Amino acid sequence: MTQAGVIMGTAAYMAPEQAAGTAVDKRADIWSFGVVLHEMLSGKRLFSGDTVAHTLADVLRAPIEFNNVTAPAPLKNLLRRCLDRNVSTRLRDIGEARVLLQNPIAEDLPAPSAPPAAAKKPGFLWPAVAALGVIVAAAALAVPYFRPATVPEVTRFEIHAPPGTVLPLGTPAVSPDGRTIVFTAADKQQTLRLYVRTLDSLDTRVLPGTENAAHPFFSPDGRSIAFASGSRELMRIDLADGAPRVLADLTGPWHGSWSQNGVILFQSSGLNQISANGGTPNPLLDAAFPFFLPDGNRFLSYMTAQASKPEDKPHIDLIALGSKQHTPVLSDVSSAAIPATVPGGAMYLLYMRRVNVIAQQFDPSTGKLLGEPTAILDNVGRVANPALMPALGVSASGTLAFQRSANQGDGRLTWYDRTGKPISELAPEAVGRGPVLSPDGQFAAVLRADTSSLNEAIWVTDLKRGTSSRLTFAKERDRFPVWSGDSKRITFNRDGVGVFEKDASGAGAEVLLLPGKSQFSRSPDGKYLIQNEGSGPGKAILVPIPADAASGKNPVAVGSANGRNQNFEFSPDGKYIAYVSSETARNQVYVQATPPGTGRWQISVNGGINPHWRRDGKELYFSDGEELLAVDVTLREGASVSAGSPHALFRINITGGYSPAPDGQRFLIHTDYSTEADSPIIVVQNWWAALKK
Repeated sequence: MTQAGVIMGTAAYMAPEQAAGTAVDKRADIWSFGVVLHEMLSGKRLFSGDTVAHTLADVLRAPIEFNNVTAPAPLKNLLRRCLDRNVSTRLRDIGEARVLLQNPIAEDLPAPSAPPAAAKKPGFLWPAVAALGVIVAAAALAVPYFRPATVPEVTRFEIHAPPGTVLPLGTPAVSPDGRTIVFTAADKQQTLRLYVRTLDSLDTRVLPGTENAAHPFFSPDGRSIAFASGSRELMRIDLADGAPRVLADLTGPWHGSWSQNGVILFQSSGLNQISANGGTPNPLLDAAFPFFLPDGNRFLSYMTAQASKPEDKPHIDLIALGSKQHTPVLSDVSSAAIPATVPGGAMYLLYMRRVNVIAQQFDPSTGKLLGEPTAILDNVGRVANPALMPALGVSASGTLAFQRSANQGDGRLTWYDRTGKPISELAPEAVGRGPVLSPDGQFAAVLRADTSSLNEAIWVTDLKRGTSSRLTFAKERDRFPVWSGDSKRITFNRDGVGVFEKDASGAGAEVLLLPGKSQFSRSPDGKYLIQNEGSGPGKAILVPIPADAASGKNPVAVGSANGRNQNFEFSPDGKYIAYVSSETARNQVYVQATPPGTGRWQISVNGGINPHWRRDGKELYFSDGEELLAVDVTLREGASVSAGSPHALFRINITGGYSPAPDGQRFLIHTDYSTEADSPIIVVQNWWAALKK
């Protein structure tokens, strides 16, 4: 039963290498002796936790206090030698303990002075015998140092869905000690919740209060989990008491990372920083998928192509908190990169090429990659919009968990009535994410993944015929399609290149409107664009078209002066703008008069995102992450708006956007198959050992 990769024994007395599941020898017993000795001298347990996983985490990382031990200096020195986490410098044989107690190291812990003993005259052969003994002993002690280190076996097993649930594609979280897996599972009503499985148990338990959870990630001590609740909130739950609490509002269920210094980075319309205890988020930069390095200050992040540098490709940068300096690490990448420390201290970056996970050694001190990339996993799934996050989690103990691709395609586009009843579903060939209905209601612009890359192209779906044709063919990512008021042309943003316009039929060439810029929306008459000013969606400006001095008009700031602004959409008459702002530390929907008009009105009450107008401008819709809501609005001449109370239409988890029909009686909503697919979690222990072999 005792073999590499298998953990056995009492957790509080395990050596660190044993707790990590790596190779052990008699020095593990030396450690256990040291633990017992420390407890005898201090009168307290050295390592303890609420669970076995917590105890093992303390064994691996908790500081060891020697000042609370009352003992002679030689005994303290012995204790330090026994409780050395570095196996190579730990006491090697218990017989050496007597030597340390009788002959303490002079420069470390000097022994009390004593009168010199009377010298004895040695016999003739004793010096030679003693010298031979020293040589033999030295040779015996040197053998383990020069013997090649044992590489543990790579072991794999599967975690299947709890009874009554399925396992959608997600990002399973692995605790720092590698002994606990947290993942999402969907019940028969397709409600996602967090489940916990410890590797020393066959049982799985649900975490209450985690409905609509996504993308869980562990605290450094393994005792807490942070996660996104729908598209509304970043939450934290302590595994011991199971009481979830809100840390911040967010838009989009994206990934986060938790540092050893109590800082959480999370993605919500850009990268944000917040205390692990909650508070007001601090927007940092336009980036995604952050992962802290062990120092708790630097992190890796996925960077999209910059509008100011059209030659850029998506890349991975190394960034320090509070610094504007970026160190390039990986270029032209197709996924986020996850840093993974392995037993022994080496670090690797795990990232994807198509469906394969690649491991490449990484030097965190210089930010440079080392050696050659090696494929370690195949057919691994991806999540997020677009799908840039590998469906895997990894711990510093050498344990990795992943899910294979569920081959979910482009999801579904379904018509729902105002009660939430499905009316009809579009054919698979007409499906795409982020549907935007034309003003006449006959067409929808959708986003579909390019078959040759992970970037997205814009397609136009004919709703009457049920067909779809591709509109854009660039190698860059195209998004934010906006219809002209006559339903004949589409304006869109091309990442890192600029804002374009093209005939919705696909005929003719694209027209570049704003080089090197990006857009949020366009007025129905085509005379104005709303674009972001600077990096990220923090500030927005109203820009005349053409955007030059000859127009006689200058850009005007729109949106809120504080917080992040996003989801802009002009009213059908172009006189008002609906948008989302986080100025109150929670995303709310607002309406403001289009400049030169003045005035602003808050529409949502308990948070909201993704506002859309009814065609006559008398109703506004938005989502709170769990429900689709509607508000009656009256738009008056002279920049005056009155709004009723928001009322829920129906509950739905909108994963890929929605668009109301012109009369507001139907909604075209994108959903994926994530809550219906069943993809077992594959746990790999000692994954790094395959690279050593």
